[in-house]
Amino acid sequence: DDLDPLAESHALVVIAAGKGDITYQLFERDAERSVYDEPQRNLAMITVMNTKPWSDVAFRPIRFTFIAPVGELFWVPFFDKSQVPSYSIVFEAKSGGPMDRFVGQVESGQEAVETAKDVIRDLVPWDYEHVKDATLSDDLAWLTGKFSPTVRKPIGRLPSGKAVMALGDTAITFDP
Repeated sequence: DDLDPLAESHALVVIAAGKGDITYQLFERDAERSVYDEPQRNLAMITVMNTKPWSDVAFRPIRFTFIAPVGELFWVPFFDKSQVPSYSIVFEAKSGGPMDRFVGQVESGQEAVETAKDVIRDLVPWDYEHVKDATLSDDLAWLTGKFSPTVRKPIGRLPSGKAVMALGDTAITFDP
């Protein structure tokens, strides 16, 4: 009902809302094109500062480690809200594997950082030196969760009947 003002417009309405409630309300899951019914990875993300730079590059690189039977690990550089150089470290763990230590097991940002350090030390020890002194950049700079990769029908209907089109994660959510 909050979208009814859009119904009065003659323009095409495109919705890019990610995995939010509006997506679930407007765009039906396309069962024929959705391969999975359950999450394929357990996810965790921490944003940390005080990481040690890699000496073999003159900039803050994006790093990706793929361990086929275990999962994936991404380091994505950016500046957090205080403009401190930070890394967002994302873990995409296969359920029950040695990287799967976050979802339902950590309850605070500090626990998430310590768990991340343990995972890196145990599974990608060549990167441990870069994270061993890392600290959470903000008390809210962490999350855990999981979602099912889903393809949605590209056209939805507002309560008024006006058609809307899905874009990006609204149409297809990938994992990873």
